[in-house]
Amino acid sequence: MTRDRGSVSILFAAGLTAIIMIIGLSVDGGGRLRAAQRAQDVAAEAARAGGQAVDVARVLAGGPRQLDPAAAETAVQDYLRAAGATGSADVSDDLRHVTVHVTLVYHTRMLSLVGIATLTVAATATAALVST
Repeated sequence: MTRDRGSVSILFAAGLTAIIMIIGLSVDGGGRLRAAQRAQDVAAEAARAGGQAVDVARVLAGGPRQLDPAAAETAVQDYLRAAGATGSADVSDDLRHVTVHVTLVYHTRMLSLVGIATLTVAATATAALVST
């Protein structure tokens, strides 16, 4: 009977470790999903902000409605800075679309115990200039 002594303690430790890992993956997996959704929201809003940067001088001169690339980039970067995100903006060659790429960092809660301190999420959104 003395040979079985301590076997329950090893089983309990292994089970407890597995349960903590599952909880950690659930907590940080959910946090990563929320961060990915936030990145998508920020990308969409930044693209909308950049899509409002119409080249007013061209429109007033009777030209077609087009984006001002410099103003669109500034509007996107201002929005990203206010949202606490980093990213870039690309204005299409036809000056009618702005695409925003956003990167956010999620700081883990439980996975940091095993050496994974951050998870990076990215999102992309495009806004199109619509002529009426």
